[in-house]
Formats: sequence, structure tokens, C-alpha cells
Amino acid sequence: MNAFKKTTLFTDTDERARFCDHLIEFNEGTPQVQLSGSFPCTSYQLRQSPVGFTGPVHCTASPVWVFILGGQMEVILLDRSSRTFKPGESFYAADVLPAGLCSMRRCMGTMHVRLAPML
Repeated sequence: MNAFKKTTLFTDTDERARFCDHLIEFNEGTPQVQLSGSFPCTSYQLRQSPVGFTGPVHCTASPVWVFILGGQMEVILLDRSSRTFKPGESFYAADVLPAGLCSMRRCMGTMHVRLAPML
């Protein structure tokens, strides 16, 4: 079975941001063009931030897919756990509680971080 790893940043029952991973199966299409089920998307935006930029602690206003196109982005949770996402990787930001309880993002590596958030 081929699958895509979906990393989700979510708000847990203790109102803290956490990571979890799920597999999305490619269970449609043909062996040459394997597809997952469809997902809704209303818009997307491109973003670029310089190396070393660290954003403030914040929550996502509404859930959004984030696809890393270039550079590296580290997502740091309040418990100091973190994950670093590189080009070709993605995460689903669904940490939607009030500000101060979620996470911050830091741009790392040697080139600008380029990403595409999709709503």
C-alpha cells in the first residue's frame, strides 16, 4: 500500500498544541496514476520569509495545509517539542485555540523559506 504521511498540528484536550501523524492511502486511480480521495481547498497563498525569522507564538485562525517549497521551517510547541519541515514536506495546522496556547515558527537553513498555505 502506498500512502502519504499527513502530519497534523492540533489542539489536544489539555488545550495545548500537539503533533500527530496519519497515513492517507492512495486508493483511487490506476497503478500509474494513484490518487487519494479529494480534499476541499478554497484558496492558497505563497509566502517567503528570510532565514532566521522567528514568528510570535500564535494559533491558526482556521485550519490550513502548509506545503514547504524551499528552505526549512521549524514548528516549536510550548512544551519545547518541535519538528522541522523541508522542501516537499507538509503539515496540517489545526491548532485553533486562543493566542498564547499554540506554537511558533522559525525559518532555518541557508535559503529563504518559501511555502504555500492552502485554505
